[in-house]
This record gives sequence, C-alpha cells and structure tokens, in this order.
Amino acid sequence: MAASNDDLRRVLGDRPASDFLSLVREVIAHVLREEVMSAPVLSTGQALLDYLRATMAHAAEEQVRALFLDAGNRLLKDEIVTTGSARETVLPPRVVLRRALELNASALIIAHNHPSGDPRPSSMDRRATRALAEGARALDIVLHDHIIVARSGTTSFRALGLL
Repeated sequence: MAASNDDLRRVLGDRPASDFLSLVREVIAHVLREEVMSAPVLSTGQALLDYLRATMAHAAEEQVRALFLDAGNRLLKDEIVTTGSARETVLPPRVVLRRALELNASALIIAHNHPSGDPRPSSMDRRATRALAEGARALDIVLHDHIIVARSGTTSFRALGLL
C-alpha cells in the first residue's frame, strides 16, 4: 500500500490494477482522516495513530507533519511541513509556529516518520522538539505531542515524559 503509483504500474503492469490500488490507498487515508476529524483529536488517540501510520509509516523519506488544532482540540489543518532524506529532516519551529498563528490554532501535534523502521527519538528530535515547545509556550500554543511513526510502531514524546 505504500508503493508509489509508478512502482505499482511497474509491478502490476496493467493500469487498471495499479489505479485501483492507488484509489484504495487514498480511500483508506480519507476514512482514517475523517475519523480523526469527527471528534477532538485527543479523544481519538488510536484513530490518530492509525491515520498517522497509514499515511506516514512506509514513506521513503522523512517528513514532518503538523496537525493544527482549535481551542476544542478539533483538527483545523493537517499539513506536511517539510520533507527530508531517508535518514533525516528538519523540524522548523518558525515555520510551524507561523502557520499555527495564520490558522489561529490553539494547539498542535507534530508527527514525523522514521523510514529506518525504528520509532525511537534521536537527540536531534529531542532538541528540535524542546525548541518548538518553548516557542509554542511563548505564543500561548499548546504542543500536545510529538509522535514518531515507523513501520514497527510509534513513539510519543508525551508518553516518554519528554514534553
């Protein structure tokens, strides 16, 4: 399900089958996103993790995604903030916080993937999250969590006591 459209066509050969699998992937992501949007994000914890795993766990490159929330913790916007290489990406606090202010977000959840399959946070992940949390606090924006998504599972900074 994580294969690109070009990879699907190369393996499956005929266009209808590859187009069908691409459509199935989009429908799954849409259904999971709708489940996350139907209630406050913090009350849909497993739905959020399912959505993030479906959309990020098998990506070939690291990406940072920001989920911007309103005062009731409902999803305002879900955006990929930046992408990087297979081994790293940058979590840009200025970009994330500027966008949060533009959207009038009261809170946010950051997620990024580890294509290596290991969901443990690196020292760079920890430093970037601390910088983002400090900036968010100064702007009266709550950083609820930073979730690392990998094929083998997820890691929550909040659950680790890192926020």
